[in-house]
Amino acid sequence: MNIEPYRSTTQPYKHGGFTSTCMLRINDVKVRTGLSRSTIYSKLDPKSSAYDPTFPKQIKLGARAVAWLEEEIDTWLQQQVMMRH
Repeated sequence: MNIEPYRSTTQPYKHGGFTSTCMLRINDVKVRTGLSRSTIYSKLDPKSSAYDPTFPKQIKLGARAVAWLEEEIDTWLQQQVMMRH
């Protein structure tokens, strides 16, 4: 079953200085980037040879749940495209 991340049909709202945005779970990040789970976590690990300090950091949602900001993943992907030129 393919479940798309929640997308609001309205403009993001501001509340207390925070603008709402879409959060992507690991499977969404895998689909969006084309990277495997292990590669994503390798890009986040400073001890890994695949470490990429520009890769967006995850946000802890709970004891065993993390997510990434959709905007940060999209920006990172755009940067990858720009670097190839």
